[in-house]
Formats: sequence, structure tokens, C-alpha cells
Amino acid sequence: NYASDAVCTIRVTSPSPIGPMSLSVYGDAGDLLILDRYTPSALAYGAADGLPLELLERVHECLPRPDVAVLLDIPVEESFRRRPVRDNQYESKRERLEAARQVYLDVFARGGERWRTINGCRPVAEITEEIACIVEEVI
Repeated sequence: NYASDAVCTIRVTSPSPIGPMSLSVYGDAGDLLILDRYTPSALAYGAADGLPLELLERVHECLPRPDVAVLLDIPVEESFRRRPVRDNQYESKRERLEAARQVYLDVFARGGERWRTINGCRPVAEITEEIACIVEEVI
């Protein structure tokens, strides 16, 4: 479907502070670069919007792959308890969030040892310690 291909291409090539053309401004090889969910988010929300996951993955192959990716997973109901007021289209509909969460879980489950899912319902100190351990394994 050409419309899906076009939307997918626009998502990948749209101006972004972390797009492939601008990564070099953030540091040299060997620098630690922490990014917020660009590829995983595009896969999860694109698939939740009905785009084929295989197409999304193929289009995103041109982007740099993370050395490590961490998913802080919480149930959708818990996310609404924590933040009941939602102003944007991606976070205001529970069904869409459930679909996106499932894609996130599926993508991270098959992403290998460098794609890690953490229970985000635990105390912040425990989560922080687990993330630090994961990052230390990589750097």
C-alpha cells in the first residue's frame, strides 16, 4: 500500500534531532549517546496505527542501531493512574496504548540481549540501579 509506505518514509526522514544526518553533531565515535525511544517508538506506534511491522522495521534499517535499548514497562491502567490527563492523540486512547505496548513487548522480546524490558512498577531506586547495571555491561 503506497499510503503506508509514504507515511513510513516521512516518519523516518522527517527532521529530527537524532536523524541519521544529524547524529554527528552529538559527539565522536566512542562518546556515550543516550536517545529517547526513536526507533522502538516508531515501530510501536506505527504498528498500532495499522502499518505492517515488517515494513516499519525495513524502513528503519537505515538508522543507527542502539548498543542497548531499555523498555520501562507498565500496564496501561497504571500509566493512566500516574498521569490521568492526556493531551495528545498517541496517549489519550487506551486501545491504542495497549496495541503500542504489545508491539513494544514483542519487539523487545525478540531484540536479543541488548533489548531489555524492565518492570516499571517497582521503586525508582530499583529501576535506576537495574538500568545502570545494563548500561555498564555495554560501556
